[in-house]
Amino acid sequence: CRVLNGRKVNVRAMLDIDLKAYSNENMEFLKEIKDIKDVQLLKKDFNIKGLAHITGGGFTNLNRLKDGIGFKIDNLPEPQDIFKFIYQQDVPLKEMYKVFNMGIGFVVIVPPKEAENVLKELNKTTEASIIGKVISEEKIIIKTFEGTEIEY
Repeated sequence: CRVLNGRKVNVRAMLDIDLKAYSNENMEFLKEIKDIKDVQLLKKDFNIKGLAHITGGGFTNLNRLKDGIGFKIDNLPEPQDIFKFIYQQDVPLKEMYKVFNMGIGFVVIVPPKEAENVLKELNKTTEASIIGKVISEEKIIIKTFEGTEIEY
């Protein structure tokens, strides 16, 4: 799986594909999608298995992709200072990742064999990195910026 941060792009798409067959996918995080063409080119040139906009509802939006799969997100970048400030106002960490996108705005799921090529393509126009994978269990596991794990 790949996660794209699409703060500047209002995109919501889901592909009707059996993602269970891809239980060990890679996920990639893209700090900023500068243009909708970035996503359109990916769909044209790569075997995209799923797309999800991470907006209100935070990481629980990943549940919309497909029943029978989950996500282990264990390599997130450090969240922006605004999220840390909100957390310091006594908002529970689990609530932070449920309500806010924590700087992640868009998920793209691709087969592992294509992960490096998609990463290379994305890095032509923006900064991207792998943040996790699809798992066979129906849950979302996130390693937080504090180093703890939370589960939805």
